[in-house]
Amino acid sequence: MPTELDKALRAKALAGFDILDTPPEPAFDDIAHLASEVCGTQMALITLIDEDRQWFKARVGFEPTETDLARSVCVHAAASPGLTVIPDLRLDGRTCVNPSVSGDPALRFYAGAPLVTSGGQSIGTLCVLGYEARPEGLQPHQAATIEVLARQVMAQLELRRAVADLATRTETLRAQESRLRTVFETIYQFQGLLTRDGRLIDANAVSLKAIGCTEADVSGLPYCDTPWFLGTPGMRERVQGWVAQVAAGQDVREEFDLNLPGGTRTFDFAMRPVRSTDGTVVGMVPEAVDVTERRSAEAQLRQSQKMEAVGQLTGGIAHDFNNMLAVIVGSLNLLQRRLAKGETDVSRYVDAALDGADRAAALTHRLLAFSRLQPLDPVPVDANRMVTDMSDLLARTLGETVRMETVLSAGLWKAHADPSQLENAILNLCVNARDAMPDGGRLTVETANAHIDGAYGRENAVEPGQYVLVAVSDTGTGMSPEVVARAFDPFFTTKGVGKGTGLGLSQVFGFVRQSNGHVKIYSEPGRGTTLKVYLPRFHGPEGAPDEAEPSGTPNGSGAETVLVVEDDERMRACSVESLRELGYVVSEAGGGAEALRLVEGGRTFSLLFTDIVMPELTGRELADRMVAMLPGMRVLYTTGYTRNAVVHNGVLDAGTHLLPKPFGMDQLAEMVRTVLDS
Repeated sequence: MPTELDKALRAKALAGFDILDTPPEPAFDDIAHLASEVCGTQMALITLIDEDRQWFKARVGFEPTETDLARSVCVHAAASPGLTVIPDLRLDGRTCVNPSVSGDPALRFYAGAPLVTSGGQSIGTLCVLGYEARPEGLQPHQAATIEVLARQVMAQLELRRAVADLATRTETLRAQESRLRTVFETIYQFQGLLTRDGRLIDANAVSLKAIGCTEADVSGLPYCDTPWFLGTPGMRERVQGWVAQVAAGQDVREEFDLNLPGGTRTFDFAMRPVRSTDGTVVGMVPEAVDVTERRSAEAQLRQSQKMEAVGQLTGGIAHDFNNMLAVIVGSLNLLQRRLAKGETDVSRYVDAALDGADRAAALTHRLLAFSRLQPLDPVPVDANRMVTDMSDLLARTLGETVRMETVLSAGLWKAHADPSQLENAILNLCVNARDAMPDGGRLTVETANAHIDGAYGRENAVEPGQYVLVAVSDTGTGMSPEVVARAFDPFFTTKGVGKGTGLGLSQVFGFVRQSNGHVKIYSEPGRGTTLKVYLPRFHGPEGAPDEAEPSGTPNGSGAETVLVVEDDERMRACSVESLRELGYVVSEAGGGAEALRLVEGGRTFSLLFTDIVMPELTGRELADRMVAMLPGMRVLYTTGYTRNAVVHNGVLDAGTHLLPKPFGMDQLAEMVRTVLDS
């Protein structure tokens, strides 16, 4: 007899077919009739055995639809492999006390084959029964037929379950498709589906609305030939390339503008492959998000931030320049009054005016450095030597409460930078570090060879490669993340009023970025700050070291002639008088045409001193024409704005001499002498 576990497993297997208590079905009834006819019995049943009953899916010559297991003969056949034949149920120990055998009418003959699932579990029988004993049992062909028909019953049960499962899955898929179609049609972004060769299969409503088409209008077209792209020059070829890229298994992500019937729109576009289970690309999904309003809002935000920065910048400039102009104007007024009274002890007023002018000039140079418009003259720089040479200056600047250390790397590469600007940057960083340690502390200047890899370069917008690192660290108050984020902004300072211009770090930032380098701040409140400057490594032969500069103000010989070309009359007059004071023979012209007429009239000059930004002819154009006429003539340019013909990418053209405005007489004398002697 089956155990309780056997009963439970059989009931579980039977439940998987979901057939108990279902209406009669012709496929099963036909099998029962065929079994009865072939075996010549009054009765035939398709029996399914549950935990506490047997139920008949089909029956011939038998009225009840189910019986309890105590009256079941089929439980014995279901528990035995193969066909079970009992010629006389009264004589078999398994069935002689069965109520169906001992009652009236009494069953006498039984033959049944188990219904075995694909998992090997018997869930019932196909059986034939009679009221008379059959000592001979079944003929061989009858026995074979019963076994075949039992397998057919199981095939019908499996088919019935498969059909039910298919219907369930079909309904599930239909519901899923409906949900996906709802999402597909209501999502705000453009979406579609392409074949592997790039033809459009499907497109959602929002994308079709944008071009005023129906799906029938575009279905089957090559994606590159659909109305989304035909109105925008160059897009057809770009889309063809993307289709080929995705067909090869790659993703595409682009942003572009499209000319659509509703106007020009900006899209964030992506296209990715659809793969089969074996990884083969079988289609493509393009999708695009209209980001026109977002980009417009971002542009407005950037403009707002830009205007805020401009306001901060102009406010800072106005404040500092007003202070400097007040010194200059006040000193000149006092000078004028003292001279009118016949007083000659006025040098202090001259010195005050010159000091104010020098401070104003320094401010403009800092602003040009921040805006990356200062002209740089990069050369190979030994950062170790520079830091060593600056040690005494830094020690005096930092004061006694700050302990300075240098950690200089052996085998340091040469940096490619403007040495005067680098020296100024190091000084600025050290002064900032000193101010961050009001009670004293330790300041460390380090140098090292550094390599910036691709990942860091992409993250920080700097070219990967080899760099020379100069780092300045302090043990001061440190900065919060909010302060670090604004540290390079012009005129931003955490110092008290009158204790800083807020241009030191912005000047360093401008110089480093203009030098194709990188600058990074690492800081933590209360733990100090490290500011790292990365300058490009110099590659190539080094020139001879510069000779020591002569002391004193170099003057002219009295025979050297200088042509001053300047369209600003007051600036020209000042330059002419200064050069005459220095001992040069000076001529002047208010523009390029006037200067050329002097040369065409037979005049010759040792030096052309010309402004660059002028009407008619620029200084560069004038110099090119005059040098062609006077091959031995030297040229010195001057300008107050450096984005011009002699400075490219922030670097002075090779062999070009430039004296930035404003300049003092000593600077003028030194530069003129250098150019004439070169």
